[in-house]
Amino acid sequence: MNTDLLERLEVAWRPSDGAFERSPLGRMAARYGIGDLETVAHRAVTDPEWFWAACADDVGLHFMEPYEQVLDLSDGIEFPHFFKGGKLNWADYAVDRWVREGRGDKTAIWWEGDDESNRTLTYAQLKREVDRAAGAFRQHGVGVGYVVGLLLPMVPEAVIAVLAAAKIGAIVVPMFSGYGPEPIRDRIVHSG
Repeated sequence: MNTDLLERLEVAWRPSDGAFERSPLGRMAARYGIGDLETVAHRAVTDPEWFWAACADDVGLHFMEPYEQVLDLSDGIEFPHFFKGGKLNWADYAVDRWVREGRGDKTAIWWEGDDESNRTLTYAQLKREVDRAAGAFRQHGVGVGYVVGLLLPMVPEAVIAVLAAAKIGAIVVPMFSGYGPEPIRDRIVHSG
């Protein structure tokens, strides 16, 4: 790090002693025998493939198909390709993995309505509902790359529908009744 630049900067806040060690980045760095932010920053700049692979491993990123290369700069540094060849599904990462890891009984969604009613869904319940909705999408011919327009209020079913679409590789175009007819039409037209 450029210490001259750091000395010239007016610092509004400094973390307390030990903050780095207690942070997620500090925890990850410790796994690799690194004890300070400057060393992690230097390593991230000089060996970005190591850094991003370590980050993915630290958060338990589960690739449904393993990647061939962490970082591909063949199209230039301004067009990096990360985890080339790997396949991820964020619905799997957000829901299914917690059930696989034995946390299915933990709360995934806690929702409160305008009328103060509330509902909770555990990860296992959410997975069951997402799988049901994904099956319903498939029965209606929705598949990988299809665009699904979603116009729902802020209810658990909206989360279920978004995750279900992601699970089967569909793309969601979220819409809101407050947009009015023209913006909704525009979103539908522009999304194909």
